[in-house]
Amino acid sequence: MNALTFKIELLEPLLVAQLGSGDENSAQSLDYIPGSVLRNALAARYITERNLEADAANDPTCRALFFDDKVRVLNSYRADHLGERSLPTPLSWIAEKEALGNWRPDDKPGDRLTFYNAAVDETVVQEMRDIKTLEKAARFCRLGEDEVELVGSARQVNVHIQRQHKRELKTKGESQVFVYDALAAGEIFCGAILAQDDAALETFRQMLMNAPEFNIGGSRSAGYGRIRISDVTHNTDWRETHENENGKGEIVIVLLSDAIVRDKWGQFSDDIGALLGASALRCYRKLKPAGGFNRKWGLPLPQAHAIQAGSVFVYAAGAVEQARLESFVAEGIGEHRQDGFGRIAVNWNTRRELSAQQIALAPKLTTVSLANDAVSQRLAQRIVEHQLRKELDQALQREVLVLRIKGGSKSALARVRLAARRSVFKGDLSPVEDLLKHIKKTGIDNLNKTRIGSGTLFDWLKQRTEKRDAEQQLNLSLDKLPQVGGVRAELTDALRNEYTARWIEAVVKRAQKEAQS
Repeated sequence: MNALTFKIELLEPLLVAQLGSGDENSAQSLDYIPGSVLRNALAARYITERNLEADAANDPTCRALFFDDKVRVLNSYRADHLGERSLPTPLSWIAEKEALGNWRPDDKPGDRLTFYNAAVDETVVQEMRDIKTLEKAARFCRLGEDEVELVGSARQVNVHIQRQHKRELKTKGESQVFVYDALAAGEIFCGAILAQDDAALETFRQMLMNAPEFNIGGSRSAGYGRIRISDVTHNTDWRETHENENGKGEIVIVLLSDAIVRDKWGQFSDDIGALLGASALRCYRKLKPAGGFNRKWGLPLPQAHAIQAGSVFVYAAGAVEQARLESFVAEGIGEHRQDGFGRIAVNWNTRRELSAQQIALAPKLTTVSLANDAVSQRLAQRIVEHQLRKELDQALQREVLVLRIKGGSKSALARVRLAARRSVFKGDLSPVEDLLKHIKKTGIDNLNKTRIGSGTLFDWLKQRTEKRDAEQQLNLSLDKLPQVGGVRAELTDALRNEYTARWIEAVVKRAQKEAQS
């Protein structure tokens, strides 16, 4: 492929907010730089330099560079330790939950984590007990000859307080608190622009070389979004990945970016089979919302459902024409390919067993501007409690999906779920305790029909009410609780009871679904 590659250094924290990242006063940045963000920034610079303004869409050169899909600005992913562009971690990479949770490469740098590729051998799913995808540990990776490097990005949490002006002290109102979870300054990302036309790439090269610093993302006036471009290189034979031989001859396709695909009825689809003309033997995929913001009109763009980067689809040998595969690898699939959507790799990883020696996750930084007064301390306490609850909610949703649950009595499960819901509202576990204390033998037998791991639901409920170990069940590290301005979050007894009840309710809810299937 004919490509222009470059590196992006974050001179300031970068805030490219993802959909559904929080309440109206908070925003959480994506962990990569979308191609649409960089393309729009370059388009704005090109239009300004040539005074095109309203005539931009009618200018043939401008249209060819920014409005057609002949030029594709790919997502910029974090650089690995070799300075190369990392790629999304495949969703088919799985490991034992316990092994992944206990792996601490910083403590023992020589330790290796062994994990498996279910796309190559689906039997490993049945052989393993508690499964967890490596995507939970790191969203990006570098696939080497001997090992895999899991790549993460350092993040920076900034808390901003908007106070009334001194001249407006008589006006009633409250201070506004804004929490921004952004990519940390100093991070290095690798980007690429693809085009068949050398003249188009030369135009982009001149733009990047002549003025390597500019702003992207949100909250630019608040000290966010300043970047610097370097190492701009024109490569006539650039490849995102290298194809490998597959022992079974199967075709393994990995999405290297989100893909927006529609079915024959024009609806958003979670399957790429219609484009390939084949049905997948198995797949490992997730869906996510995709959207954006039009700065020209000051309005959000229409949202779409996209297949998440890292999703994997496996097809039988010879099910897809080689020429079609090569075309999709070069051009991409689906919609918005000019913004980096729809990138795929074919047989990128064909090994059944892999290992990771290190994980390049930098610590999460916190920068806070708080006054030393009672109001600010209360605000900080609310912020850290909100962050702790968010972490607990995310952990709860994550852990309940990997829990092994079988069988169950619908009536017994409904009673437990009702008691758990009452415990959540009441703030203690007495409703669940009373249920277990006064339940009859028939009820116990019904609860024993549900298996949680290797034990029964009744025994599991007794252990939860006695231990009240929500933090252990949800794999929450008490050493890494959120902290803002010297105020640290605390897992109080009330919060521990509440999330133990929420954990019970979530497990029973999933058991009900298992009983219905």
